Amino acid sequence: MPTAGILEVVDLPWYDTVGLPTTRNADGDIPPAAFFQVPFGGMGRDWTGAWRVKTELDTNMLEPGMLPAPHRFLIRSIRAALIDVDGGLVPVNSRYYRGAVLRLQINQKIYWQSPLWKVADPATMFVQADVLKLFTVEERHELIRGLRHQFADSLRPQIEQQEPFLCTIDFDPLLKWDSPTAPGAAVVLLEGLDARAIQ
Repeated sequence: MPTAGILEVVDLPWYDTVGLPTTRNADGDIPPAAFFQVPFGGMGRDWTGAWRVKTELDTNMLEPGMLPAPHRFLIRSIRAALIDVDGGLVPVNSRYYRGAVLRLQINQKIYWQSPLWKVADPATMFVQADVLKLFTVEERHELIRGLRHQFADSLRPQIEQQEPFLCTIDFDPLLKWDSPTAPGAAVVLLEGLDARAIQ
């Protein structure tokens, strides 16, 4: 049972997995994918496009679009990875990482926006041999910087208790996101310090 008014701070990530849209809207655009909006136990699409109940393998969100009270979260880093239709990681040198833009919003304010490759999870760099050879020197520096923390100590955004937040991924309509070789899902992970009630 939580102890009233006393919080502990733990190194705890919040993560969410979302099946990517494959159909275009009336304007020919692919709608963005929204993360942290469907909690554990809600219905979501997996990497095959099938609808199913989200489990702890998909997300640790307990409420849609906000942290449960009394949680507060100080963000150090954003990590993201694309998942292929077989459930495996897509390597960071895939053109799909360049054709997607991730945005973090807290209470409708944008705190981060960049191409997906700049926040790629380190595991995506080791799916294939010599992945980094396909990046320019400047891009490799960006990737290595991303292995550390994106936010400086003094600039780390904080999600207050029950404050609305989300991440979205926008898709370049010139890429074939409905191709059989296109990614089927993406996972976004927020690393940081979580202040929660002592249990």
